[in-house]
Amino acid sequence: MLPHGGRVLGLSAPGSDENFLWTHTALNDVETTRAFYAGSQWHNSGGDRTWLAPEADFFFPDYPDLTRYWQQRDLDPGHYVVSRDGGELAWATRATLALSRGKRTVEVEISKSLSPALNPLRYECGRELAGV
Repeated sequence: MLPHGGRVLGLSAPGSDENFLWTHTALNDVETTRAFYAGSQWHNSGGDRTWLAPEADFFFPDYPDLTRYWQQRDLDPGHYVVSRDGGELAWATRATLALSRGKRTVEVEISKSLSPALNPLRYECGRELAGV
């Protein structure tokens, strides 16, 4: 879990190193990761992502002109506060974001949590699920 941007970067099956989530190739080693985060470009690390709606208000600052797509820096990457309560990991951030169409700002709070879940296939009877 990455507090910088509030993203889960890795998710894999037991016994496997294969990540179910896409991650930026810059994160493959320490030096390219440092250069990536030192740059002024959008720090899209990959992993899971929260999308806000309406997208026209949050990501198209010149709406109705759709030429420029912009990720507001207060949102992505946000600076999340991480906490742990027993088996649950939680993270939250607050941001002030601009709305394109309304020409005003809004306060948002984004919170996420991660905790163990029961096997979703536990009721499947008569199927060979050993490799799942």
